[in-house]
Formats: sequence, C-alpha cells, structure tokens
Amino acid sequence: GINAEYGGAAINGYEKSETHRFEVPRMLFENVQELEAYVIKSKDKKLLGWWAHYLESNGEMDSALQFYQAAEDIMSFERIWCYCGRFDEAISIASNTSDRAACYHLARQLENQERFTEAVQFYGKAQAYTNATRICRANQLDSELISYAMYSTEDDMVICARYYEETGANWDKAIMLYHKSGQVGKALELAFEHQQFTALQHITSNLDDSVEPETLHTCAQFFLEHQQYSKAVDLLLLAKKYLEALDICIDKQWYQRRVREIMKNIITFYTKGRALESLSGFYDACAQVEIDEYQNYEKALGALSEALKCMNKAKMQDVSTQEAKINFLKRRIALLKKFVQARRTYEEDVEEAMKQCLLLLEEPDLDTGVRSGDIYGFMIEHYASTADFQKAYHLVTELKQRLPNASLAYYVNNTVLEQIKRSVGLDEPALGPAATPGIEEEIEEDIPEDFGF
Repeated sequence: GINAEYGGAAINGYEKSETHRFEVPRMLFENVQELEAYVIKSKDKKLLGWWAHYLESNGEMDSALQFYQAAEDIMSFERIWCYCGRFDEAISIASNTSDRAACYHLARQLENQERFTEAVQFYGKAQAYTNATRICRANQLDSELISYAMYSTEDDMVICARYYEETGANWDKAIMLYHKSGQVGKALELAFEHQQFTALQHITSNLDDSVEPETLHTCAQFFLEHQQYSKAVDLLLLAKKYLEALDICIDKQWYQRRVREIMKNIITFYTKGRALESLSGFYDACAQVEIDEYQNYEKALGALSEALKCMNKAKMQDVSTQEAKINFLKRRIALLKKFVQARRTYEEDVEEAMKQCLLLLEEPDLDTGVRSGDIYGFMIEHYASTADFQKAYHLVTELKQRLPNASLAYYVNNTVLEQIKRSVGLDEPALGPAATPGIEEEIEEDIPEDFGF
C-alpha cells in the first residue's frame, strides 16, 4: 500500500492543482476500498459519477444506482432502471425531473415496450414533439395529439392538421394547427366550410390589416350571419369597409363610442386619399343619421356644412353635376337653419317659433332637409305642454294626413299622445309603453292603427 503520510500529502497536492479527479483514482486504484472511501468523502459529482460508471461496468447495478443518484446523474440513473426492466421506478424518477435527456431515453424504451401513451408523455417532457406526434398519429391518440402538435415545428403542425382533416373529425383542431403554422387561408377555408364558429373567432382575433381585404370581408359576413355584430364591425374596419361598419352600428343602435371611432377612421381614410366627393357623401350620410336616429338638427347642420366644404373643393369631371350637388346641399342647409333657428327662438318667443314652424311646413321641398314629422312633433308637444289640446289634436290630424303611413310615436312621445287622446274624449284602448324612436316595427305594434287621429 501507499504510505499514509506520503499518500495524504500527494492527494493534498493533487487537489490544490485540481488534477485529483484523474491522479487520485490512478494512485489508489489498487486499493478499491480506500478509493471508494475517498470518492464518498470528496462529494465531488464528477468523481461520484466516474465511480458509479466503474461499478456499472463490473455489474454492480444497485451500488452504481446509489452513486449515480449521489452524482445527480439522472440520465444514467434512468438508463440503468430501463436496462434492468424496472420501468415503474424509471417513470417515477423521470416524472419529477426536468432532465430532457433522461426523459427522452425513457420515452424511447417505453416506445420499444409498446407503452405508447407513456412514451408520448415523456417525449413531450423531453420536448421531442415530433416523436410525440408521430406516435399519437400512429396509435390514434387524437386527444393527446393536439397538445404536442401545438408546440412542434410548423411542418409537423401541417402534417398533424392534415391528419385531423383526413379523419373527418376534430375540425377545430385542424383549423387551429393550420392557423398556428401560418396557413391562415387554409384555416379560414375549413372554418367556413364546417361552420366552426369558435375556431373562426380565435383566428379572427389575431388578424390584422396585412390579411387580404376580401378575406376580412368574408369573415365579417360570416359573423353578421351569426349575429356577432361587434366582431363583424371590427373586421370591416380592418378591411377599410367603413361605411358598411357604420351601417351596422346604426342598425344596432350603437350610437356612441363605436360610431365616433368609425367616423374618425372614415374621415382619415378619405382625407388621405383626397377623395373629397366621397368624403362629402359621407358627411351627408352622417347628417341623415343625426336626423333619423337622434333628431339632432344642430349636429346634422354641422355635418352638412362639412359636406358642402368638401364638395366645393372636389374636382369632379362633370362640372354641372358638381354644381347641382352644391346647390342641393345649400338648399338643405338653408332648410335646416330655419328649423334650428325656430327651436332656438322658442326659448325666448314661443309664438314666433310656432309661426316659423308653420311657414317652414309650407316649403315645397321641406323633406329633403327637414322631416315634416319632426316639425309637427315639436309643435304638438308644445301645445300639449300648455294644455292647448285642441290645437295639438288638430296638428296630429294634419300629421296623419301628411304622412299617412307614418307611426305617430315616431315623432311624438306616447305619453303626450295619451294626454291628447284623453283630453279630446277618445276612448280607444290605452297606448302601450313609449316606443323607441327609430324602430318603426316595434312602434307599430304599440300604436293601434285605428287610434282615431
């Protein structure tokens, strides 16, 4: 043996020079017990691993396992468990480790044993996703497949999507994979073909204006058909179909934030494109919305004024047509101004305001700018508020004669109509609750046609 004093000094020198991992085993190799004691005492993972490998080569598997564990060499630990056929122990260890090499080795051994579900699990843990998806497809593990395919390569995603497509089921999973792999067109095609509404929602939530406008428009139409109006509006805005988006908002009575947002986009779009004639038409449409939906003639006047400015600046090829449009806008603006003025006068001189309204009703082309029903409504509500129900009744009769197909409650509050009815001695059944202006179908259900006016 080696002199203890000499040996201790030598080991100390090797350790200081950091050559002990090679020199000490060489020096003590003939004294196995002393060498093992040194390895254990050192707690050096490399030495512990080397000693475990030595024991393994001599067939001392149980001892080797102990030293591999001490060395935290999970890969070798797993390898021995698998070699010994002790897969349950190997699975238990691999389930609590993040060592990808160990998990991969176990997965391969489990695959060889045809324990496919467990093999897929550990291929996934090893992030060997193409191996996991390969086994899933080969063994019809369809529910497990999507979990690993979503993390695999784009090429593998497409292979898995085709697999789902060919099986004729799980269309939502095929669509999801086509989308994730970058094949958005194919994903949308399948979503439309198989009415996969949820999948389509997911895809469209990530679309931007880089997608073809026709594709965006098709998606919007799909959502419209399924009463998903807010989503349809978002897609129409991306497709720059601003007027369509605005029409939906108006139809659904989304009067506030969405309408303002869309109008801002439209104005920016037309201004950048110098499409002044189109912008004029848009302002004109906005004015009509303010009248039809809000009865806000002040805002309508402002919008028509903007329409006139744009039309004056436009460079239309047909000058006579442009002149006709300018004159038409001017005439409508003049009519709106008269009604706006009459309503402002009302605050100071009621009788004068009523006279101005009566004169306005005599204008031959009144309804091109101001709805006659709104003027009658303004006057009727005034006379009802002053308890002059005979005048109010007379004006209601005139309104019915002038607009025989119109619903009274579209222009006059239901409560006011009830007051007038009672005051002039009409005994028809009571009116229903006040209807919402602008929804004529609902109003007509509430107001009997034989009201008596």
